[in-house]
Amino acid sequence: MEELEKMADSRKISVAQFSKQYVRGVQGRLALQERVLNGEHFCCFFDFIDCQCTIYQSRPNQCKTFPFWNQFKKDPQKLLVECPGVTLK
Repeated sequence: MEELEKMADSRKISVAQFSKQYVRGVQGRLALQERVLNGEHFCCFFDFIDCQCTIYQSRPNQCKTFPFWNQFKKDPQKLLVECPGVTLK
């Protein structure tokens, strides 16, 4: 809940309003809304003009730890599918 509070504060809205506007349920878990552009999925907080996160200082742990998630540690090729901009050494 603390992450939601930080993100809501960054938008200067309540947690309830933030959740209604930016959060969705996916397989029993919470996720940020996405925007689809030319068939690609982008976080709702990605700024296409400046190519950066608009809530970077209050981004959730999932974003802070990307790409070091267990699923990618076990199978690095999945990371390339998730984010083609990553290079493996």
